Amino acid sequence: MSKIVGIIAFLLLAPLLAGFFQGVGSIISAILLKEDPSHVFNRFRDLYQLYREPWDVTDRKEKLGAILFLILILLGGAIFFAGGNLALCFLLLVFAHGIRIYTGCFSEALEPVLKIPEMQRDIISSTFFASQLLLAAAGFHCFVGLFQYVGSFMTADIAAVDTAPALYMPAMLIGLIWMLLYGINADLPLHCDSEKTSGKSKFFFEIGLWYKRVILYAVLFLFNYAGTAFSVVIAIAICLLVWLLELLLRKPHTKLPEPVVLLTVSAILLVASFVNLLILLP
Repeated sequence: MSKIVGIIAFLLLAPLLAGFFQGVGSIISAILLKEDPSHVFNRFRDLYQLYREPWDVTDRKEKLGAILFLILILLGGAIFFAGGNLALCFLLLVFAHGIRIYTGCFSEALEPVLKIPEMQRDIISSTFFASQLLLAAAGFHCFVGLFQYVGSFMTADIAAVDTAPALYMPAMLIGLIWMLLYGINADLPLHCDSEKTSGKSKFFFEIGLWYKRVILYAVLFLFNYAGTAFSVVIAIAICLLVWLLELLLRKPHTKLPEPVVLLTVSAILLVASFVNLLILLP
């Protein structure tokens, strides 16, 4: 019964939570820029307007990619919040990310001259995204094995351990935070804002990104959860702190690091996460 409740809560509350925080973020951004803030629920209205637009594109890859992107993320989130296999959840997110990249790079809405640089940038971001998630899944498995007879990928087993995984997986935690700050926005290519892209496709991709963001912040919560009420407060505080930091590091408040800097830091974090995994191995 609890699994069904978790799935239903995810499907219903995740977009509400993500949309609300996007609205709050836009208000904070407007205040920092000394502009008139929009309504906190303005993002929901924008999403509804995208949904109402006709699906008049002839690019079948774009239609199929948009639908599959959302379906895979919903399946991954349902597995996570039902206490299921974390590795399978991450694998579905990686597949969804790959579909988003493929749809973006080979969309008819993207100008041919932009396809190669877009593809190069997105392949780099997707490589870090996939590698970091899979390393984290393996790390969670080894972490559970430290406190039980065997390791487990099940989210319920990870949450049942009375020690925060972050204490044993600091490199993977930093990698996840870096991915939240600079990684998951990379799967919104420039052509996504093109007038040639269907509003219905934008709706599916946008709502999918909302769900994915909630899943990744739930993973961040899991990193810091130790089975006590105090750890819940700490985990929520860390999630809010990372969200605020992400907001402040977003354009136009600050200048993004150069691509070579992002690539270098991502590579260092991947190596550190791999070393962290080797230490956790029995």
